[in-house]
Amino acid sequence: MSSTPREPMKIAERSLLTTQEVSSLLGVDPSSVNNWVRSGKLVSYKTPGGHNRIEAATLCKFLDSNGMATPEALRDAARRRILVVDDDAKELRRWRRQLPTTHDRVQLRCVDNGIDALVQVGAFQPHLIVLDFVMPGLDGIDVCKRLQHMPELEGVAVVVVSASMTQDVMDRAVAAGARAAWNKPQSIRRFLELLDISPNT
Repeated sequence: MSSTPREPMKIAERSLLTTQEVSSLLGVDPSSVNNWVRSGKLVSYKTPGGHNRIEAATLCKFLDSNGMATPEALRDAARRRILVVDDDAKELRRWRRQLPTTHDRVQLRCVDNGIDALVQVGAFQPHLIVLDFVMPGLDGIDVCKRLQHMPELEGVAVVVVSASMTQDVMDRAVAAGARAAWNKPQSIRRFLELLDISPNT
């Protein structure tokens, strides 16, 4: 009698792992994990009982920065989500064309207006939002302002882009909560750097 193959375990990026779980995932001795934590190389949280807990997303960054392979169970936790909002179909095609080299590290979603962007934010939970300044209806600044009222987006990088960037637009974007305001087209590499992702990894 054949058995149904089991789905591989997937760990969410906010999951807290014990040092024993980390050592099992990586196939290393628990003392190595404890040494990484003690030396400050691997950031952990302390439980009230004094035990270390390591967030999956933090572990993924540690592995990446040290050139270590990411276990299959951590693939989802390692992946970074980018939401690109632009009414220029050519710009959206450029993003889709240039990201395949990092497809295992990045999940891309594109929408062409500000209303759809706000709808997508809750479901997609992006790590980076790229907003075109000039769009019909809600422009990039309007969307940026509304994003600031969503507590679940705390820490999410927002970049406003424009084909005709001015100092006034830069100032308004930053005042609305954007991390930066850049001319477009902009190198995809520059956006990936905000997420600590090398395009060649």
